[in-house]
Amino acid sequence: EYKSLAPHQTVKALLKQTQIAEQYHCRNVYRLYDELAKYAYLNALSFGNYTESKKYVQQYINHHPYKQHPRVRQRYYDICCMIALSEKNINDFEKYYALVAPLAKKLNEPEALNRLSVWSWILQTHRQKRTIISNNATEFSSGEKAP
Repeated sequence: EYKSLAPHQTVKALLKQTQIAEQYHCRNVYRLYDELAKYAYLNALSFGNYTESKKYVQQYINHHPYKQHPRVRQRYYDICCMIALSEKNINDFEKYYALVAPLAKKLNEPEALNRLSVWSWILQTHRQKRTIISNNATEFSSGEKAP
């Protein structure tokens, strides 16, 4: 049994509430999408399918009344970074990291700065590995032997 899974009935009820909120153009529908994104992410950690989580995170930002506020944008990009890392999608991770880094520094929130520090290390490590692989491939194709 997966302890991280969101109960099916909870998600089903949340989806129904979200549909009703959208039907009545409720201002707080973004909060429901936020919850759906969390549940989808938890389920994705167990099953490896992040499609639903990405969809609900996008709906969260699309419906948020303060989507241009730096804290809201920073949270959105943080979540996108976590999803990209979980998917092992380094291209998306680099894209969202470039967007979240200036916001995290500007807002100067300790938790955001800690995440940024960890993500910076991950990015540096990946770039070093990519350079080593590239150098080895170049040496191999040119017939040179590594020392």
